[in-house]
Amino acid sequence: MSDQTQSRDEDLAARLEDLQAKAAALLDRAQAADPADAKSLRAELDSEIKPALEALTAERDAEISAREMKGLKEQVSTLTGAIESLRKPVDFSFGVPTGEVVGETVYRKKSLGSAEPEGTGQSFFADVLAANKGDQAAIGRMSQAWGQKAAAYLSGTSGAGSTASSGSGLSEGTYTPATFTGGGYLVPPEISSELVVLREQAAVLRQICSSISVDSPSLQIASVTGGTIAAWVNELTEKPYQNMTFSNINANVYTAAGLGVISNQLLMDARTSIDSLLISDLAKRLATLEEVAFINGSGTDQPKGILNTSGVNAQSVGSDTTIPVLLDKILAGITDVQTNYQGNPSHILMHPRTWARIVAARESSAPSTYLIGAGATSFGRRGSDALPGGELFGLPVVLTKNMPTTLGSGSNESRVIVGNFGEALILDRQGITVDQSPHVLFTQNQTVFRAEERVGFTAARYPKAFSVISGTGLASG
Repeated sequence: MSDQTQSRDEDLAARLEDLQAKAAALLDRAQAADPADAKSLRAELDSEIKPALEALTAERDAEISAREMKGLKEQVSTLTGAIESLRKPVDFSFGVPTGEVVGETVYRKKSLGSAEPEGTGQSFFADVLAANKGDQAAIGRMSQAWGQKAAAYLSGTSGAGSTASSGSGLSEGTYTPATFTGGGYLVPPEISSELVVLREQAAVLRQICSSISVDSPSLQIASVTGGTIAAWVNELTEKPYQNMTFSNINANVYTAAGLGVISNQLLMDARTSIDSLLISDLAKRLATLEEVAFINGSGTDQPKGILNTSGVNAQSVGSDTTIPVLLDKILAGITDVQTNYQGNPSHILMHPRTWARIVAARESSAPSTYLIGAGATSFGRRGSDALPGGELFGLPVVLTKNMPTTLGSGSNESRVIVGNFGEALILDRQGITVDQSPHVLFTQNQTVFRAEERVGFTAARYPKAFSVISGTGLASG
């Protein structure tokens, strides 16, 4: 604090004390005096002492306010100066001090936003850029200042025998946070808003099978196993008869579930809706899980699939790997369904690799055209031609990678199913539902997501509506 400011403060304090003392004395006299005198004293206090005290107080407050404003201005000025100093360009002179004469060339730092160097002389960075573009004048100045080899290095024109390659300038390189310490830290990678999700086989059986909603963990279906009979008879002979027989088909509902755990911090901070991503992925897992069971489920703690259902028609290609034999067996399977189910199949189900073998198959003799699809030339289709439609013998072919490829004695066989898939029944007790709880792992600050469904399946109502083609010949397709 300056001497002048301190003197002003002392004067204000003294004047305030004097007025306060006079006011206190008048009050004491007013309390001890007669009512008439007290009234006169109080009038004096209100007319003289009080206005003077208020004026002096206002003067003191104005002084304090002015000092506070001055201090604030000083703080703002200091902050502004700090910001301006941060905005100034850094003097990267690479060993050439600003304003220093090197040889006969004076390099001076450019001011921020200026296109020309300050004062006289040349811009070091401008010469570097110009030399890289082949500017001979810039190369000459740098040669004079640093020597021919340094100029050749910076201009990228170093020739045989040059030692320029022995040095290594600061480069961007590849940004690898764990190991990289170069200029790449100044060029952070851009983060894409796109999230590459895990691809999953779309479930196809739900689109071609029948389904019902159930309110119980099991479903019993009455089945007629034997019917009456009728025959031609002669006059007066006994007529034939046979009682109908029945049985129950039992289908159970099973539970499939999956869990996902996410930290609460990640739930709040992730740029992507991580909970929606997790729920979607769990739903895909359940959809795949159920389709695998509908095809090849064991019936133990999971639905029994078509391949393990008793009574389905069966065809085998044996060890023959030729496509004509496979096509013959598919046709035989169609005939089995028509004969034993007494209805037509609706679809042919197979793995994509089996379909690829069928599409690629050619006749063994010239002109060696493809077995299915119209040939574009005498030698078959061209690569630019479209694949033949997904159809065999007038039936749509449905592909799914959920068809197993690990069957048979060599654990490498696949299967083909021909059938009326409308006779397969999906039992929906509880669709895919998702619950979440922050309490299970509360002490770890994590939220648990649970996806669950309850579903059953049976192909046992009419097992003869299906025909399964098997054999070691399907080991490669």
